[in-house]
Amino acid sequence: MATSGLVVMARGIEAQRSLSLAFEERRVHKRYTAVVAGELVNPQPDNGWNTIELPLLADWPNRPLQKVDHEHGKPSTTRWRIAPGHTAPGTTRLELEPVTGRTHQLRVHLQALGHPMVGDALYAAPTGCCCRTPPTARPWNSTAPAPSRHTMTPQHLTILTGASRGMGLAMARQLLGTDRHLLCISRQVNDELAAEAKALGATLTQWSQDLADTTGAANRLQAFLESQPASTWASATLINNAGVIPRIGSLDQCPPEDLANALRVGLEAPMQLTAAFLRATTAWVDAGWRGPRKVLNISSGLGRSAMAAQAPYCAAKAGMDHFTRCSALDEAHREHGARRRCNCARATRPLFPTAAALWNSSARASSQRLTRRPRACSPI
Repeated sequence: MATSGLVVMARGIEAQRSLSLAFEERRVHKRYTAVVAGELVNPQPDNGWNTIELPLLADWPNRPLQKVDHEHGKPSTTRWRIAPGHTAPGTTRLELEPVTGRTHQLRVHLQALGHPMVGDALYAAPTGCCCRTPPTARPWNSTAPAPSRHTMTPQHLTILTGASRGMGLAMARQLLGTDRHLLCISRQVNDELAAEAKALGATLTQWSQDLADTTGAANRLQAFLESQPASTWASATLINNAGVIPRIGSLDQCPPEDLANALRVGLEAPMQLTAAFLRATTAWVDAGWRGPRKVLNISSGLGRSAMAAQAPYCAAKAGMDHFTRCSALDEAHREHGARRRCNCARATRPLFPTAAALWNSSARASSQRLTRRPRACSPI
């Protein structure tokens, strides 16, 4: 099967050093597009990455072929997901990322998966299928997006809830940048925010997710994080901002469904998302990743100062403050624990302080590692 390649050549000593170091530190990421036989369905939500882990060994009697050998083969890992674009019936276009770099790795892994590359003379059965476009029989050409300018520089991953309007939207706009991948989780996507990100050249992903479905949101986030290679990210931050203010009035006047929704979105969802975030990123740390991990919970002075007619909101914020302290104690005892911060406003200030004040405060706080007993929730 004919293949194509890319040659990168340095034009100076400094560039050569930078390139060599990037390869040595595995900051260079390779992505391939392939058409395979058969129609694959991605089992991962949101077309997340799947992993093939099969050890490979040279098939010496049949060189240059390689083969799967569970006893003597070298560990080999490939990630795949469905790629956009039309293909001929009975085929699927895939995006492939070789985590390891064994000879013929992608071709052998796909053959073992039962979906060999179309036109592969070495590993595909001679079915007569070839890379030509029916019905014209003209040679098939494929194009792939040019690599991002950040391919060799890991981005900062920031996850923000409640980003479609209000203070959350203001925070999202401040966080847009070419060095950051911003993942916004809200009930609705914001088209204006998407347009701003496109104009800035920033990476933005928006999920339409009801945070009242706490386990669904947490499972979705964990699956996304687990599908990501840790080397892609320079840091990972979770900002729990979403909250619900139910009908203002005494507790007995609050409809049961409104009360349950306020506690789910304001307290249970942050706890579930934080737990999912820590589980997934702790696996990165266990695998050798050493980027900073941060959790920022946006609270309110009403978490400490009671207010009439606001029992559900006060209770949710008080619970958020306290679970933040508890989690911070847990992380402080871990060698590479996550940093925690709960930002809140004084009761004498407006219920929702400005996003700038919150973010500036969190930036100062995130530079301090939790090496001692965390303080109580600090006002801005």
